[in-house]
Amino acid sequence: MAEDRVDRLEGEVNNLTSMVSEQQKMMKEIQEMLAAMHTRFDNLSSNHSSESSHKRGEGERSSGRFNSGPSGSHGAVIPRVTKLDFPCFNGNEDPTSWICRAEQFFEFQNIVEKEKISLAAYHLEGEAQLWQMGFVREYQSQFERLLSRVGKLPPAQQVGCFISGLKEHLRIDVQALKPASLSAAVGLARLCEAKSQFQHQQPPSKENEEPLPLSLSKVSPTTKTIKKLTPTELKERRDKGLCFNCDEKFAPGHQCKKLFFIEVFVIYWDNNLFLGPLSSNISKLSKLVELCLGNNNFFGPIPGEMDLMSDLQILELYNNSFQGMIPSSIGQLRELQSLDLRKNALNSTIPSELGLCTNLTYLALAVNNLAGPLPLSLSHLTKLTELGLSDNSLSGDISPNLIANWTELVSLELQNNQFSGKIPSEIGLLTKLSYLLMFNNTLSGSIPLEIGNLKDLFALDLSGNQLSGPIPLTLWNLTNLQVLQLFFNNLSGILPPEIGKMKSLVTLDLNTNRLYGQLPETISQLNSLQSFSVFTNNFSGGIPTDFGKYSPDLSYVSFSNNFSGELPSELCSGFALEDLTVNNNSFTGSLPVCLRNCSKLHRVRLDGNEFTGNITEAFGVRQNLNFLTLMDNQFVGHLSSTWGECRNLTNLQMDRNRISGKIPVELGKLTKLQILTLDSNKLSGEIPTELGNIGMLYKLNFSKNHLTGQNPRSVGNLSKLQHLDLSENSLTGNMPIELCNCYGLLSLNLNHNKISGEIPLELGYLRSLQYMLDLSSNSLSGTIPQNLGKLMRVEYLNISHKHLSGRIPETLSSMVSLGSIDFSYNNLMGPIPTGNIFQQAPAKAFVGNSGL
Repeated sequence: MAEDRVDRLEGEVNNLTSMVSEQQKMMKEIQEMLAAMHTRFDNLSSNHSSESSHKRGEGERSSGRFNSGPSGSHGAVIPRVTKLDFPCFNGNEDPTSWICRAEQFFEFQNIVEKEKISLAAYHLEGEAQLWQMGFVREYQSQFERLLSRVGKLPPAQQVGCFISGLKEHLRIDVQALKPASLSAAVGLARLCEAKSQFQHQQPPSKENEEPLPLSLSKVSPTTKTIKKLTPTELKERRDKGLCFNCDEKFAPGHQCKKLFFIEVFVIYWDNNLFLGPLSSNISKLSKLVELCLGNNNFFGPIPGEMDLMSDLQILELYNNSFQGMIPSSIGQLRELQSLDLRKNALNSTIPSELGLCTNLTYLALAVNNLAGPLPLSLSHLTKLTELGLSDNSLSGDISPNLIANWTELVSLELQNNQFSGKIPSEIGLLTKLSYLLMFNNTLSGSIPLEIGNLKDLFALDLSGNQLSGPIPLTLWNLTNLQVLQLFFNNLSGILPPEIGKMKSLVTLDLNTNRLYGQLPETISQLNSLQSFSVFTNNFSGGIPTDFGKYSPDLSYVSFSNNFSGELPSELCSGFALEDLTVNNNSFTGSLPVCLRNCSKLHRVRLDGNEFTGNITEAFGVRQNLNFLTLMDNQFVGHLSSTWGECRNLTNLQMDRNRISGKIPVELGKLTKLQILTLDSNKLSGEIPTELGNIGMLYKLNFSKNHLTGQNPRSVGNLSKLQHLDLSENSLTGNMPIELCNCYGLLSLNLNHNKISGEIPLELGYLRSLQYMLDLSSNSLSGTIPQNLGKLMRVEYLNISHKHLSGRIPETLSSMVSLGSIDFSYNNLMGPIPTGNIFQQAPAKAFVGNSGL
């Protein structure tokens, strides 16, 4: 359809090319004339200067302007020039010459751009004055009202919007003159309108009469032969290179012979800024063939009088905010071939009257709030090639009677609805289907065997349903299939060797089902494969040795199941791999060597396996890497400084391995890092101060290592930190007060270190603390700050096994969210607070305090 409209518009533009060329030629002649006049004035000025040197020094007043010299007594005399008066225009002559004279006046008098339009309008006389009240003036007023409602727009966009709403003959003329501002565009539109009205007043010339350009106006059948071209006919003419107005070949400069004229009735106002309800007066355009108002800001109901436009073939109202019902009167548009109402807010059922539009080939009602079942009357739409009903709330079974009659369908899109029941076996009758999308419904039962009849199928997506049973063997005969997505169902059984026949397959996603067994060796033959996902099934055994070897474009792989053995050595043979997810398997051995050269890798999950090898040498460093989890493996070695070159990393998790050595200071360069976890390794040395540069960090876990030294004060720079766990190390020194700058902290765990000194009063300012505050098993002394009572969201509080003294502050009773407390093994004394949590706590929470 879009190409057909382009064809018609192209025909219109070609017929108006000569007019634009003449205007450009005229402007060039005007420029040449002005240049010649400047030359004559320069010569005249030179002559006057030479003559004045022989006259007395007394200045002479001319009819022009004066230019005094430096001293003011003997200034240079401006030559006498004929006075220029602004020309008036009464509407009885061709305005082209008047425009030329006006431009000359503007040039000689140095009139600024913003004053030109008002000055020209002031000098309109007679009928020309009345023209100011014509279409352009009325349209300007309406446009400015709309503009004030829309808000501020850039000048270029204001000009573009204004021009797009002009009548066609005005729009083309104004566009050719390229106005730089809205005021200039308005002025040019008025002048072009005046010119047009003048030309219509002149008697038509009978000599050298040219064919009329494409127009929305009627041509009298008594004097002209009229022929309406359908979109199909327009496309045929374009394909054959024929003129739209005659049967000759079209080329630049082509002159049509008078065979016939095309009468096109089209409103094509897509992609504008129209705002407000669509007037029912639109239905008075009873001869419209195409009405295209998509991608605007219309709202309210679709007018119910649509049936008055009985010739309508194309109706496009997509991407607006229309509400309410789909008018049943649309069913009376028996010539309708294309109906596009997608991306609105329509909230009715689909009217059964649509089944009367038996010429429909394209029906798009997607992305609305439509509900209810599909009316059986839609089975009459036997010419449908594309049906899009996705992203609504449609429900009920998909009737076999509907499916059986849609044998011309190329695309059937029913995704993101509430359809239920089985997929009818009649789906196998739709042998022309290229796209079958039914994902995210509640369809049940098995996939019908007849689906194997859809030999032209390009994409099949039945994911997000409740389908069960095995994948039918007939499906693997769809050798043209490029996209197969069956994930989030209850499918069972094995993958047969026949899968290797699908040489065109680009995307295969079977994740989250109940499939089992080993992957067949034939999956290595899928040489077009780019994405392979089978995670969350019950597959077992090893991955075929040659997997990836013959799939050079493989970019996404997800194996998470019960696989074992080693990863295929040529998994990334084409070095196109971007996403590798093999977590929670039982893979062993080293990583494939080819993985080191996959520079496109940006997401890697190897966690939950038994991989071995040096953490840096086995994996390498990636500039594009942004997500890496290697935890729960058996990697060894040191973290090299080159990890600091992975500047795009947002997630780095290497916990629960056997990594040793120091934390490299270069990790401080990873300024995009949000999660850094290295816990449960054998790391030693101090925590680098440079980690305070990672301003985006919200989770930091170095627990269960052999770290020493003090907590770096730079941790206070981590303003977005939410979870901090440095427990079970050998950290010393006082708690840094700067830690209290992390106002977003939800969890703080420093237990089992050698931290000394008092608990900072400022700790009470961490009002966001919620999950945990654990300072136990350190060397802290002094009293418990009363400020801790302000931490009203904390659920777990442990300050046991210290050298704290004094009383437990009564203010801690305000910590109403506490679910667990432990004050054991200190030197506390006095009464236990009366709050509920204290009265309900077990005795072991206070044991080891002789004074309590």
